Amino acid sequence: MQPLGNFVVIPEDTSELISLLAKWVRDEVHERFVHPVIHKSQILKEVGGYDTQFLKGKQGYEDDSLLLGYLYYMGTRTNWRPKCYLKSFVYHAGMAQRMSLPDKSIDFELNEKGLIKQYGA
Repeated sequence: MQPLGNFVVIPEDTSELISLLAKWVRDEVHERFVHPVIHKSQILKEVGGYDTQFLKGKQGYEDDSLLLGYLYYMGTRTNWRPKCYLKSFVYHAGMAQRMSLPDKSIDFELNEKGLIKQYGA
């Protein structure tokens, strides 16, 4: 359970999952991000989306790329930071499934190198 740093076993039953997520709700905002990310269309237009030429591995770094773009293009002049609102939790099945792919570290490394090439350290 990011960003709380808690490990939980995801229940198979939907009602149990909803109950579990409801237990973690807090009326707090933190400067960080977790998946899935909600993007504002106006900001996406300003940044121009993400550039696939830098993400050579299996996809999964789109949000990371966009958030780095926001920070790079907007954060330096407006002090923008990604925010995580802990009053809303969702189960992101796609991200969880991606973590079970074989050789995922190879693709993650390709994407990490691409983001470093695009944005620097």
